[in-house]
Amino acid sequence: MFVAAVVTFWPGLSGDFLNWDDRDNVVNNPGVHGLGREQLVWMWTGAVLGHYIPLTWMSFGLNYVVGGLKPWGYHALNMLLHGANAVLFYLIARRLIALARPGGTEAGSWALSRRHLLGPPLRRASAPRRVRGVDHGAQGRPVRILLLGSVLAYLKAVAAPAIDRRWQVVSLVSFGAALLAKAAAVPLPAILVLLDVYPLRRPAERTGWLRVIVEKIPWAILSVAGAAVALNAVYRGTAVTDYARYGAGARLAMTAYTFIFYPARWFWPVELLPLYELPQEIRFGALPLPHPRARLRGGDGRAGRAQTALAGRPRRLDGLHPHAPAHQRGQCIPGTSSPMTATAICPGWASPSSSAAV
Repeated sequence: MFVAAVVTFWPGLSGDFLNWDDRDNVVNNPGVHGLGREQLVWMWTGAVLGHYIPLTWMSFGLNYVVGGLKPWGYHALNMLLHGANAVLFYLIARRLIALARPGGTEAGSWALSRRHLLGPPLRRASAPRRVRGVDHGAQGRPVRILLLGSVLAYLKAVAAPAIDRRWQVVSLVSFGAALLAKAAAVPLPAILVLLDVYPLRRPAERTGWLRVIVEKIPWAILSVAGAAVALNAVYRGTAVTDYARYGAGARLAMTAYTFIFYPARWFWPVELLPLYELPQEIRFGALPLPHPRARLRGGDGRAGRAQTALAGRPRRLDGLHPHAPAHQRGQCIPGTSSPMTATAICPGWASPSSSAAV
């Protein structure tokens, strides 16, 4: 599993830094050029493009110490982490499917399922959609392995009727570290509740709803704290549209749209873009959000640099990334975030040049 995941993306070692946000996060950011005292102080107190991700900054610092600003080193570490993620994903999937199958946890029941379980994790680890997460030098790095580790530790903690406190601590520590790597880890408590419902069936068969909810309080506290820190970094580091500009109804509509848009792109991955423009005005009952082939425009009305990229032709993406200030780019349904994270971290930035309706 590990070898297949790494070999699939091996050609990415020859790639350069991306003209996306690698320049701001890594190349032109002296705060991640090493692991000295000054760098460490900045990593735990500073933010870039609205991100507070000290563990990710530290991974960049480690790369710099080992090989300077050679792009292949950053890609290589991403590939190693991707391989480890594939292994953890397989272990979690194997455990969950065993719990879902009748008699799946009994001795000797794995002869068939192990062989059949290799397929989906392998396809996921080698899917083309993984290329951004592996070959993007400034990707959120440790967050996936820490998040998967937290889930696996939780599954071990609740394997018996009485929760194993040792594995619970491991899960909480891993989750806290994941929040320090990227805010995308915020929704984990809700995911754990869903796993409790199925396939663990804890509320119905063993534990009851009250205990299931109460025992998630430590994860929920970490999640709220992580979301608060992330939002503070966003407001300090980027220009954010005031909540009153769209209104509660329009924001609910945009949030609901993400829960349709992302699953649709997952099942049918066509016309994928690095960011998706949001309209300046929301009108209910009119057309949906802009078609992915729509021209992206910056706040000054000029055509965005991603225009030819939308048509499938390579183009430099200087200064255009999903977390840039509003005057540098259009609004987005952050194509690089989950719907839940997008709702919390990217509540909508201004784009005076765009106009569409929902």
